[in-house]
Amino acid sequence: FYLSTAADLKGFANIVNGDDGKSATDLYGKTLILTRDIDLGNHEWKPIGVTYISFRGMFDGQGHTISNLYISSGRNTGLFGSLSATVIKNLNVSGNIAVTLTNRFAEYSQEGSGAGGLASSSCGCKFINCSTDVNMDVTVANIQNNKNTLCAFYIGGLVGCLTAPTNDNGNGIVNCYSRGSVTVTANNDLGYLYVGGLVGGL
Repeated sequence: FYLSTAADLKGFANIVNGDDGKSATDLYGKTLILTRDIDLGNHEWKPIGVTYISFRGMFDGQGHTISNLYISSGRNTGLFGSLSATVIKNLNVSGNIAVTLTNRFAEYSQEGSGAGGLASSSCGCKFINCSTDVNMDVTVANIQNNKNTLCAFYIGGLVGCLTAPTNDNGNGIVNCYSRGSVTVTANNDLGYLYVGGLVGGL
């Protein structure tokens, strides 16, 4: 699949998120290739992959840039919200994320949320030759849920949470960097808050 416009990228997101009658499973194992720079125009962006729905495949940016990413709401925020068993490579992202993260699903124990310039949540993924220049201003609120259980929040300039990293060196990030600012304000001191310039938590 080849992507060359903001509409193409949004269409890809809609499929993964199930917003057009299709499903993320339709793209499992597929390769998405960016053929040119894409300007998202500072319009509100819904991340690719939402809670419990992940993109699983390969995304090759071919050295191109997705610019003017803008997100002001959501639980798992970034260009990609949720990734699983995915390779993201040769991609640059720039823009702004200004959100308040809360424990929206308070009935579950240890449910949190996160934010990353490229991806919020990733499991078993590789990031190769990627960069972000995303300024992040994140407020964390209501960390303790109604079961009196502490929750975890992950915020990183490139990736919020990277779990089960997989490559030959046991590291899921290769030749990547982030140069945007990461500012986090917590309304209280409850719960677990992981923040990093590159990765929030492993």
